Amino acid sequence: MIEAQRLAAAVVTGVCSGRSLDAELGAAWHRHGELDARARGAVQDLAYGTLRFLGRLEALLDALLKKPLEDARLRALLLVALYQLDRTRAAPHAIVDHAVRACGTLGLTSAKGLANAVLRGFLRRRTELEARIGHIATARYSHPQWWIERLRAQYPGHYARVLEAGNSKPPLTLRVNRRRADVAGYFELLARHGLEGGRCGEAGVLLSKPVPAARIPGLAEGLVSVQDAAS
Repeated sequence: MIEAQRLAAAVVTGVCSGRSLDAELGAAWHRHGELDARARGAVQDLAYGTLRFLGRLEALLDALLKKPLEDARLRALLLVALYQLDRTRAAPHAIVDHAVRACGTLGLTSAKGLANAVLRGFLRRRTELEARIGHIATARYSHPQWWIERLRAQYPGHYARVLEAGNSKPPLTLRVNRRRADVAGYFELLARHGLEGGRCGEAGVLLSKPVPAARIPGLAEGLVSVQDAAS
């Protein structure tokens, strides 16, 4: 988890400084060619999740800090860890412990105490923090303020539902590589891994429940690829 947190934080740092998510992930894969599909999936899940709920996570972090952080890498690492605590089922003690240890791998040994205090503070004060950030639109909807205002102006009766839908996980559609497998056979493979799905076109499979890339059977072997249903 330490490596996944550290690399995801690097991706988030790059995106927050103005670079694209695809470019940052591509650079991470280039620098760390030793990562297998499972490790890449973990990094990608953390980076995507942190950025999806960035408005909420930034509001939580700011409420937990006594003064702004000067190091962008430390801020990104804490945002990633807060995402894990807030939105995933990973063991809280492991998330906190690994984030503290990740400070050391980033050369931020002096920040270990701060990281520990911030993350444990979230676990201890969660209800209070929820009430404290509840009035902040960017925290509630996790979208930029300019977009919230534009939607509110154009769709005053529906903007909240539009914003909430934007934070939901999209359906996960796979394209079966019919040179190496067939759709019926791939459904059997899914069943053996405890997953379900339905047909989507001639070669598409729509998973009933999105899962991390590392859990998609046959993805690493080239049996399927992730592809939007429209394409």
